[in-house]
Amino acid sequence: MMETKELGDTTFFLGANASLSVQASRYSGIKPNHIYFTDDYYETYMSYEEGGGLDMGVFNLADGSIQPHYNGVSLSRFCPPTWVTPTPY
Repeated sequence: MMETKELGDTTFFLGANASLSVQASRYSGIKPNHIYFTDDYYETYMSYEEGGGLDMGVFNLADGSIQPHYNGVSLSRFCPPTWVTPTPY
């Protein structure tokens, strides 16, 4: 395993339903050299009235910062968020 701080134009999406990589320049609004991640801890969705979804964000590999990609309250009390795979068409 090697640590890297550079993905170039690649972006990773990590989540409970799927993990994928895309070429960021092909899609509007996707930041290159970033990792988008969702909360995949199923137990919080069933255990807490307000649901889960608290461990989500966008990780910048260049500076190590994490920014939120969704600031609202979790809209689901049943399952973690899922990624919808973008298409360039």
